[in-house]
Amino acid sequence: MRRFAGLILLVASSGALSSETENAAATLCAESETALFSCPVGAKILSLCASSPLTPDSGYVQYRFGSAAKVELEFPGSKVHPRNSLTLFGSGFARGYVAHLNFNVGAYTYVVYDRLVGAFQNGRPEGHDHYAGVIVAKRGKVVSRLPCSDTSGARFQGSFEGIIPDGGGYEYWWFADI
Repeated sequence: MRRFAGLILLVASSGALSSETENAAATLCAESETALFSCPVGAKILSLCASSPLTPDSGYVQYRFGSAAKVELEFPGSKVHPRNSLTLFGSGFARGYVAHLNFNVGAYTYVVYDRLVGAFQNGRPEGHDHYAGVIVAKRGKVVSRLPCSDTSGARFQGSFEGIIPDGGGYEYWWFADI
């Protein structure tokens, strides 16, 4: 987890994260909350909202999906610490990283993902491709892939070390066709 937490901090300090103003444009988080991840998915919004502060001993993280007029799914339903409801997976590699936060609602598994992959042009590294969104699976079979239409606010922000349990390396099969 320390390796991944360092990766998150490295991305944050490199200036790769969007500004708070950009994030505020498409979020379901309240003004008193921190948007850890937020992006438009078609006409809907996907957000990970956290209390401020969020520490290893206090605070909450909630997944929200819907519109400003109606949140269709909020998990967990109450504002509880994420240690028992969310699992974080992640790995850094040459010219990129992959991270995903998983949770279960009944038979469904939700995977909020953030993936940055180095792009190549004529055999040379040039820029990055950023993929983010949510994957929904029912009993292990993917039933929906909802990519962010704008990934500028869709990078996990902050360090989750000691806050969200580390599931180890990432589970590749979620990303096989992204």
